Amino acid sequence: MAMNFGHQEYLGSALLQTNSRTLTAPEGKVIVAIQVLVADTLLDSLIAEDPTLYINTAQASHIGQYTRQVNQSNSTTNKIIFDDLNTAAATRVGEIVFDSTGIRHGKVIALDPDGDSLYEIQIDASVAITNNEVLHFSRPGMAPGAGGETFTNADKLPVGFIYGRWTSVSLETTDPDGGIICYFGN
Repeated sequence: MAMNFGHQEYLGSALLQTNSRTLTAPEGKVIVAIQVLVADTLLDSLIAEDPTLYINTAQASHIGQYTRQVNQSNSTTNKIIFDDLNTAAATRVGEIVFDSTGIRHGKVIALDPDGDSLYEIQIDASVAITNNEVLHFSRPGMAPGAGGETFTNADKLPVGFIYGRWTSVSLETTDPDGGIICYFGN
């Protein structure tokens, strides 16, 4: 993403120092950078244009597109049985499977590998699977990675810049000596 501060892609900025305000990007624009000015800053809310791709306070980013719950005995295996059916809208061959901490388990290589259970998939690695474990799935080219966490109002932003695509931001506490500057772009 080209920032080009001072050129046409850069479309202004705004200062936020008061916790009773929410700074919202202009119509058709987003906040592309946030500069923390004087001291580490706590945010009350940070709303991403796409919460699956950018840190935000609404949900965790980079956690895959969907989850499924395991329904089998604890074991080390490359075949996994779930509570729900393999449907066209669910798991597909080629998807990447992660555990809830973001560790890659493997790539889906077959649905119903033995021809006896529409609840089962096979992956390209043998891993420890726990009953009722929630696994995360990512479709190649759609949402990279897994293991992200939700940004909370207890997480401090250090002095400096963060980059992303947000629609609005608000501060946890008023900071009359500093605050943040938000830069808008396409």
